[in-house]
Amino acid sequence: MLLRLSAIALLTIFSLTSFAKKKIDYKKYFQIGIVGVSGAAIYKKPNFDSPILGYYKENEKIIISKKIYTGPGGFGTFYLTKLKGRKGFGYVVDTEIIPKYKRGESASSNPVYEQMESVRDNPNQVPIYETRYWGLAAGIIDYSEEIEGKKFNDPTNFFGFKFSGPGTLFEGPPLDVEFLFTIKPPAYFSDLSSSAGGNIFKGHFNLTLPIFQNMNNFAFYSFGPSWSYTRLSLKIGSQPEIDYQEVRIGANFSLGYAHRWGDYSLRVEGRQYWMVENYASLMLSIQKEY
Repeated sequence: MLLRLSAIALLTIFSLTSFAKKKIDYKKYFQIGIVGVSGAAIYKKPNFDSPILGYYKENEKIIISKKIYTGPGGFGTFYLTKLKGRKGFGYVVDTEIIPKYKRGESASSNPVYEQMESVRDNPNQVPIYETRYWGLAAGIIDYSEEIEGKKFNDPTNFFGFKFSGPGTLFEGPPLDVEFLFTIKPPAYFSDLSSSAGGNIFKGHFNLTLPIFQNMNNFAFYSFGPSWSYTRLSLKIGSQPEIDYQEVRIGANFSLGYAHRWGDYSLRVEGRQYWMVENYASLMLSIQKEY
């Protein structure tokens, strides 16, 4: 009998010891959250009438549960939170915390959290849409024009400079200003003459509006006036060299996407031009904040 009691006692002690040593799998039940208000109260229980254990500061990162706890009578919803600097847990109102994961979706990240984290880590940074940039642009324009009643077009490489963001040329909304040029004229000029040289200069002045945006990404559309200036030297057979010049004024509309990393931005755009002739382009630009 004594032997049996001793065995039971040892088994009980072993079980209690094993349970005490068992660690909580925090990744399974908990997540990171950012405090979205100043002075978020920590309650002892999920109840607004419960004693307050302390307060969290705004933008503070804390450990919270993935599970939501409902207050008495369905009044209020709370996250369980691990207390900082001491043992124990408390409860915070869910509307005062920005969780890392969408509510009820443990594997789906919360874009609001990502944006807040970026703001928290870079307090002086503003969203990419509100940041001013300048840089280099390059792409292909399916340049088109009508000569002696016949339409010609050629996918032509253009290079140049792009300025974008608020206060680009003057104080005001985000703008997109581009100055482009060709290294050589479109190929059809060589087909129409024995030799062709010169450049096409092109640009636009657009208002930019967001379709979607967060701190480091935004999709957008832009529209505004555009212009082009062509100056070429053409030689046809034995005739004297012809100095060909033309100025065009029109409009354009673009759809694009921009991504920021550090002080730099990568932007890609598809653009439609309405000039004397209509044609499209695809441009890529790399810009630096200024």
